[in-house]
Amino acid sequence: SSDGMTWLEGGLALPSNLQVKFLQSVAVGDDALALASYNGGIYVPGSALSLSSTMRRASTDAAYRDLDFGLDISFSEGVVDSLTSFRLKLQDFQGYGVWRSETGSPDDMELIGLYDKNNPETCIQGYCGGTGYYQLPNCYVDKRAACFDFSDPDTVKFFDDNVYDGFQYYYAVTTFDYGNTALASPSSLASDQVFSARFDGDPNAPFGGDGNRVRFNVNQAAQPEGDGDEIYVFPNPLRNTSRGFSQSEDGVEVNFVNLPPDSRVKIFTVDGDLVGDLGGEGVQEGHSIKWITRNDDGELLASGVYIYKVEMPSRDDYFGKLVIIR
Repeated sequence: SSDGMTWLEGGLALPSNLQVKFLQSVAVGDDALALASYNGGIYVPGSALSLSSTMRRASTDAAYRDLDFGLDISFSEGVVDSLTSFRLKLQDFQGYGVWRSETGSPDDMELIGLYDKNNPETCIQGYCGGTGYYQLPNCYVDKRAACFDFSDPDTVKFFDDNVYDGFQYYYAVTTFDYGNTALASPSSLASDQVFSARFDGDPNAPFGGDGNRVRFNVNQAAQPEGDGDEIYVFPNPLRNTSRGFSQSEDGVEVNFVNLPPDSRVKIFTVDGDLVGDLGGEGVQEGHSIKWITRNDDGELLASGVYIYKVEMPSRDDYFGKLVIIR
């Protein structure tokens, strides 16, 4: 190369050097040895060569001849064996990361799934979005790799089973790479060596960059629930950024769902003061009641924990908690 560090023009660049099996060496100062290299010049053992500079251009597709893969290769001192060959497999990145935010801010993300192509870590055998998966016993390292689905060509799907109706979620998908360094010897060249290429702008970090943001709205009506299903309220906790359906008040409205007919919902403070009384006439199709979290004077309820009681003719009373964060 022209940087003067890897290749040095010298007297060893002779045609005869290309015919020998032992690389000739000369002293280059400070007790270091330089070895005559393929294609002339002097190669210093251990120095890094850009992988793209070692390609045989005649046998490499023109589209890849000048491509910088971000990978370096180096050789130690040794004997040139004309029968030794190896191949490098380059994958474009190490794997996928799926992020989610449920605070209403796309910048407040948490990692919920990681798929490492070389080492997919999961405690599930099978696909977590199906019905036939098996939970592995004594497994404590689960990055939800089993929630990634690669069954469709050119498509990667991720199944998130921790989603509740009435919340607003943001998702992000990133690719990552660890920038691994690997050593190989002639005895380890029986199989292909797999390396992950780095990408521009990655300062040795698995993730980085703001990426591209594309908004998708998933508008699907909730299915009516039967009388015996669990009663719950959403959003819970209720934050200023929480939003139920599109016509609801942002951070104000909650929904009590899975209510049997003629149910009555009463909401209390932790001191036992009644702040809401929702009669059975408010039960809508789908067995739900919407409630605007205001007191009798029209003021928003303060932040805190509230107890709700569901009175039902067909079942015992049900108690639950609602958390409001203003």
